[in-house]
Amino acid sequence: MMGAMTDPATSETAPIDGGGRGVLLLGAFAPPRGGPNAQRVGAIAEYLASWSWMVDLFALKTPELQAIEDTMHQRMMDAGARVTWVDEQPAASPWPWRIDGEQPWAEAVVRRAIEAAPGRRWDVVLATSPPFSALWAGHEIARALGLPLIIDLQDPWTLAELWPFRSGIHLMWNGATHRRVSRDALAVVMNCPEAAKAVRRAFRLDPAHVHAVENGFDASEVAPVTPLPRDAGDATFRLVHIGTMMTDEGMRQARLRPSSPRERLSRAVRTTPAATNTLAKSSYYLLHALRHGLSRSPTKAGRIRIEFVGPWSDADQSIVDELGLQEQVIVHPFAARADAMARCKSANAVVLPLHTRRDGKPIRIVPSKTYDYLACGQPILCLCEPCDAWGFIEEAQRGVRAAADDPPAIWAAIETLMQSGDRFAGGLSDPAVRRFDWPALIARLSAIVDSVAPMSAQGDG
Repeated sequence: MMGAMTDPATSETAPIDGGGRGVLLLGAFAPPRGGPNAQRVGAIAEYLASWSWMVDLFALKTPELQAIEDTMHQRMMDAGARVTWVDEQPAASPWPWRIDGEQPWAEAVVRRAIEAAPGRRWDVVLATSPPFSALWAGHEIARALGLPLIIDLQDPWTLAELWPFRSGIHLMWNGATHRRVSRDALAVVMNCPEAAKAVRRAFRLDPAHVHAVENGFDASEVAPVTPLPRDAGDATFRLVHIGTMMTDEGMRQARLRPSSPRERLSRAVRTTPAATNTLAKSSYYLLHALRHGLSRSPTKAGRIRIEFVGPWSDADQSIVDELGLQEQVIVHPFAARADAMARCKSANAVVLPLHTRRDGKPIRIVPSKTYDYLACGQPILCLCEPCDAWGFIEEAQRGVRAAADDPPAIWAAIETLMQSGDRFAGGLSDPAVRRFDWPALIARLSAIVDSVAPMSAQGDG
């Protein structure tokens, strides 16, 4: 057994050399498709392949319009990863026995992988999600071929409090599949410590088999990005938010926005594992905080501009119009990754609004933008209850926190940032940030793969 470790996912470790061992990697959303899911799949494929693992990636064929990660795709291929692109096929599984919309792809992958197995060397199956049907596919392939299985969840599936299932039936079916796949896997990799604790408790898993390997960033891509130029003497205090929000859904949930009868019925039927305040993951409280600041300190608040980079809904604009903040809010269309990073580096602070649980417990996800913010080095305004995301920011001493649904508290936090200068700024050299660089994260994952793969290799004897 090569490079055995007691707790591979929580220790800093050098990359484990694969020695030619084969990894069947199921990652539907892979480069050149963009987004955090594709970035994780690309990083796994690139770095494992560069460390002498023979990586066979089965991915969902990418529409040309979504091909925006060409650099990562090229690096992945240059490292030696082999990619099989699989088109979606008509689903054989009837409603409600479909896990998600990619179930047709997952069923096609099971067939293609089993057919291809005689000509390939695979020592372990590593299935990463979303989509969660990829985990089901990995389970079916591992069982058919007698291979060990590792599942990697970027969201905690049926333990995630944010995303609703279409009905209680869907939640029960997905929950049974989630439990079976987790118990049969030799390693379960979750996206943050809170999610790892939740899956251990929910499915009574051996703690030694459950690990947390977070998402991250590629320092080699972030470091060369330069801030956008600013005019000399510009005293504007710029807050920047990148990515998606849940303003429309949150306002409908809070009955601040009208819903059609069909929407109300759908919301009544849908089921989530825990009740949440989705309005906290939106522009709503931040914009009300700015309006609060304008009423108390008009000169100070008048210096502030909030820039939103990414999707912008009618619900977001309605808040701006209602509060009269047209001069203070700037909206940019969704940008290429480098452009978004440049805007973050140009900000005086970046904003991270997170949903909250109504039972007061910590949320079980850390949005990928958290790591991008840490990498960019600007102070972070974290609007949340105590959770893993805030823990990472606090450990790096990179920002301030305010309750997500408390505009006066949010305004007070903004004032703190305006008076703090460079106190909460930092660089990529900080160990509390550097540990989220993709090579460091995938090195930890390689130790987990190493601890599982030899079981198959010994059996080949």
